[in-house]
Amino acid sequence: MQGGEIVEFNTSAPVTYRELLAGMPAEEHIFGYLFLPKSAGAKPPLVVISIGSQGFASGREDLYSRALTEIGIAAFVVDSFGPRGFSETTSGQGRLSMAGSTADALHAVAHIRHDPRIDSGRIGILGYSRGGHAAVASHHRELQSSVLGRPDAIAAHVALYPALNPRWRNPKPTKAPMLMLYGEADDLVPAWKPQACAQEIEAAGGSIELLGYADAHHGFDSITAAKSVPSANSSKCTTFIEDNGDIVEQGSQIRCDKDWAEFLNSIQKVCGTTGGTVGYGPAPRDVAVGKIQRFFRDNLIAKSGASRP
Repeated sequence: MQGGEIVEFNTSAPVTYRELLAGMPAEEHIFGYLFLPKSAGAKPPLVVISIGSQGFASGREDLYSRALTEIGIAAFVVDSFGPRGFSETTSGQGRLSMAGSTADALHAVAHIRHDPRIDSGRIGILGYSRGGHAAVASHHRELQSSVLGRPDAIAAHVALYPALNPRWRNPKPTKAPMLMLYGEADDLVPAWKPQACAQEIEAAGGSIELLGYADAHHGFDSITAAKSVPSANSSKCTTFIEDNGDIVEQGSQIRCDKDWAEFLNSIQKVCGTTGGTVGYGPAPRDVAVGKIQRFFRDNLIAKSGASRP
């Protein structure tokens, strides 16, 4: 990304969440792009941005890093793809597991919180689609404790049209608030999935605000207008993360063992379809920007305090 400071850090590449809960060591080297606000006081808060399957081609990284720095919040855009030798996962979701995207976001937090230029006590996470999954999955006490050493290391979560295959069967939400945004016309992650996920998180004691946009599709903030794409579609599959971190598809009871790509191929045969609509419209692509700015302003900027290691 242009204009960002390259920050390198170590992460892990788990297949499921079992490895992360067990304390999988961070032995894989990747990087991200750090954007600091021009005027933000001594130590601004920071939001880690987890990218979607289109990679940087979607333009969302620029959209949200600019929106955040404009209000005095630093942004750290994690590149989960480039260091691993590919630029997108739309044509092959097996290239990186969903747990892998979440691991990258959590290890980004683990690294960047030691940067003396930012307030380590005010770190949020924002993600869309695949990255939205990371924003939701990381909203879990035991997972944050395993990777970050405590269950309250992330102060606010924003998930845009999150990929909810898989989602926690029994959520154990942290005390941090979450904002979940989705398109009511999304045919890749249909509206009932974020609605059900939000109800489950709320029933487990979590704080979540859910907002749907009428007639909006998956990737309603992408730089390109809505169009049909021939990607794999798992909207009819329901996969869960078990308490121990295992992943299972509910209808077929197919379990993910050692190979994420093999798991995806297996469930595609029993519940998957092909094709969906991705892109902005009928609303402008920045339709959610103001809402996200207000959410992070309320939950990061307004809640100043002593930094924590």
